[in-house]
Amino acid sequence: MMRKYFSIGLVLLLASTLIACFSFPSSVASGYWGPSDVPDVIESTIDGKFEGWKGETIFKLTNGQIWQQAEYAYLYHYAYRPEVLIYKSSSGYIMKVDGVSDEIRVKLVRGTQASTSRVPMATPTVIESRISGTFEGWDGGTVFKLMNGQIWQQAEYSYYYHYAYMPGVLIFKKGTGYVMRIEGTNKEIRVKRIK
Repeated sequence: MMRKYFSIGLVLLLASTLIACFSFPSSVASGYWGPSDVPDVIESTIDGKFEGWKGETIFKLTNGQIWQQAEYAYLYHYAYRPEVLIYKSSSGYIMKVDGVSDEIRVKLVRGTQASTSRVPMATPTVIESRISGTFEGWDGGTVFKLMNGQIWQQAEYSYYYHYAYMPGVLIFKKGTGYVMRIEGTNKEIRVKRIK
């Protein structure tokens, strides 16, 4: 009888030890990782033009972070390099733009090592590069060769002319595909990667 209780006690001890050893920190279990002691408030500046938000708008900050609109809302407001305050709330992160009375819920899609708080465990959804050579807009099946070696192609019919030499590009996931935004324009085009 003693041996039976000893065996049951040993099994329970081993089981509780295994559970303790393989329990994930709350940051991993929730689908996020990153240091838990990172501040919940970020102060920075929009890198370039700010024209409000309209669905899944991307916000590139001067601190290297890239945030995306996380709820549907539309607002037009033009400002060049406005200051932003992003703070954690019970429903996620909220962004407040200087000079705008409305606030918008946002999610971090890319951050720098020093400034990242809770980076989602997912494939990167933002690519930042430059067009290799001249850019003259798009007109149907236009192919875009980037300085990082990637090649993207226009994935929807649209015509737009804009001349620029080696402009910066921001390609980001929107819905089920990718959208490309060219520096110096307010236009976006759906694209697909071909290399």
